[in-house]
Amino acid sequence: MKYERFICSLYAKLILIIINLQLIRNFQGYYFQSENKLLSEDKCFKTLTKGFERLLQILKQESSKSISELNKIAELFSKEHWKEKRIERVNYIEIIELFTCVCAN
Repeated sequence: MKYERFICSLYAKLILIIINLQLIRNFQGYYFQSENKLLSEDKCFKTLTKGFERLLQILKQESSKSISELNKIAELFSKEHWKEKRIERVNYIEIIELFTCVCAN
């Protein structure tokens, strides 16, 4: 493989990672405000990676069609992509609640 081809492929993959992370962060913010739960970045990223063609279609489509596709992805995330509570470890929500309690006093 030529160097230029490798660099082009690398940049394309990095751009895709940034798009996926931005999409996941937006959904995380929405669900944290509405349901006080956090989405798992790993689970969401795996789903978006498996459905790469779907993400490409969203980027290519008109806004009305892409909004309906994003709603389908949001529905999928809200069903089975939550962060799970770890045994004997503090999770993000407990840390946030701790800081909000301290700041409120």
